Amino acid sequence: MVRERVGRVATADAMLGGDFWRAARFGALTHDAGKVAAGFQRMLTHGDPWGHRHELLSLGFLPWLLPDSPLRSWVASAVVTHHRPLTGGKRR
Repeated sequence: MVRERVGRVATADAMLGGDFWRAARFGALTHDAGKVAAGFQRMLTHGDPWGHRHELLSLGFLPWLLPDSPLRSWVASAVVTHHRPLTGGKRR
């Protein structure tokens, strides 16, 4: 398991009120959920450009999994940045 390999994450765990690994599990569970979209699947099977980011669609699963949870914004940050960082300038 990743948790045993990584070890203690005191700073991150403190920021999340002791829920770092819970947030990490939800991020791992949902990070690619947007790939179920028909457009993404068509792109895989036929090579048709889709033009959308699956990460953004993955965010739609979070309210259902984490209703009114303070962890939701942390998990959303992990999901939306798992391929691209949050940057300023021309890469907004």
